[in-house]
Amino acid sequence: MDYLVNRVYEIASKHPNKEAVIFKNETLTYRDLCLKMEAIASFLDEKKVEKKSNICFLAVSKPEMVVGYLGILLYGSVAVYLDKNGTEESINHIFKETEGKLLFSDKKFDFLQDSDKAYSLKAVLSEYEENELVHPSYSPKEDEVCEMLFTTGTTSKPKGVVHTYSSIDSIIQNTIRGANVTEDVRMLLPLPLHHSFALRVLRAVLYQGGTLVLQNGFTIAKNLEENILLHKCNAMACVPASYEVIKSQMKDKFRDVFSQLNYIEFGAGSLNRKQRLEITNLLPNVLILNTWGSSETGGVIFGNVNELVKDETTISALGKVVSDTEIRIKNDRMCLSGKMLMKEYFHNEALTKETILEEDHKRWLLTGDSISIDEKGYIFMQGRADDIINVGGEKVSPVEVVEVASLYEGIKECACAGVNDDLMGQAPVLFVVKKSGYEEEELIRFLSKKLERFKLPAAYIYLDELPRNTMAKIDKKQLLKNYYQKEEGQIIQRKESVIHYI
Repeated sequence: MDYLVNRVYEIASKHPNKEAVIFKNETLTYRDLCLKMEAIASFLDEKKVEKKSNICFLAVSKPEMVVGYLGILLYGSVAVYLDKNGTEESINHIFKETEGKLLFSDKKFDFLQDSDKAYSLKAVLSEYEENELVHPSYSPKEDEVCEMLFTTGTTSKPKGVVHTYSSIDSIIQNTIRGANVTEDVRMLLPLPLHHSFALRVLRAVLYQGGTLVLQNGFTIAKNLEENILLHKCNAMACVPASYEVIKSQMKDKFRDVFSQLNYIEFGAGSLNRKQRLEITNLLPNVLILNTWGSSETGGVIFGNVNELVKDETTISALGKVVSDTEIRIKNDRMCLSGKMLMKEYFHNEALTKETILEEDHKRWLLTGDSISIDEKGYIFMQGRADDIINVGGEKVSPVEVVEVASLYEGIKECACAGVNDDLMGQAPVLFVVKKSGYEEEELIRFLSKKLERFKLPAAYIYLDELPRNTMAKIDKKQLLKNYYQKEEGQIIQRKESVIHYI
């Protein structure tokens, strides 16, 4: 196994002046990156930090985050990512739960219970003078723990996803194969670096000797344009929600700017049917990828959207699993097996046993996603298993409802969720952000022609925007709050042709 740290050193020895990480006016070459990694490792040694101990650090979209991460691995400790926007409660909880030896951050944490253990990465790096590269011995065992990523998932308490050197290496290789990452890539990465999607892209680019261009968020399209043009980016990783934001801000410039990229990878969500058709038409010479992944597995399903849209039977497919990954369906839920699987959930044996199944002498991850697989191996998302709406025994996929509703021209964006219904058990509700030309009765007629009666929304809730989390995924809990606050006390009544509030 060729570990990431060793790969970075190899690239530094062959191409010391090649750009590794860029952020605004700051650039780190591969030689710079290695020197600063060694500075972090030396600091941990001076502090007499035990090897294999947990080191927490704030995952900001800056070069020092990349340096801190690799320096922790070089020293032989475990890198524990912290959300830069994390609450006082969550940061204290993770630091205490993991028995963190140190916390690297340039953000003041006066609330931190062990504030004497917090250090500034910038300050640490400024105290070390540049020397010749040492390239210390780095040969951990494959099954040793190297990283820990905390994710809230569907509960409020963060759960720690524990990865070994072997699983991280597999995630890197899957990303390289799935997205064809090469040494020539100049990747624009406007995503939060505590998230698994951004992390696997970051690792794969550095492993291949490419260049990372970091940006703090995607909400300002002008920054994307400047980075693409100034730093000659030829690839970008982003989330589906960012597409609508960028397109609305850039207007006529969108095609010209993004046509300069070789590919765009969308993760942490799926482009809907309308978006897939639109973006492949706007950018016919740009490869559009849509990836499914998780903190527990990294990216494992890659879809070439340019090819998927050519066939009506595959236009909504996620894609296919990468090689060396097995997939099956168990109780309507997706199960995955391969070297990329996490080791466990940190200090949560019960949840680990519920999620990691031992079958056929293999470890299988039981996901929360409901899927179907066609005869060609294409995978189709039906929604989260706990999001599937049970209407009097009939199963409704909120993904399907959104796919169809998004085709109506008067909708800017929408989401679907199930709500309680005394008569049918549950009923689907459509949350809509309107645009010019929207007519509710026209939408109802439109949906009635394309969906079975039991799949039709029982109510339409209008919002200025859909609530989202830090990765721009729709916040289901907040979404449903809008329904129960606005519709409390009303009764769902059904008319002859459609289900609708009256």
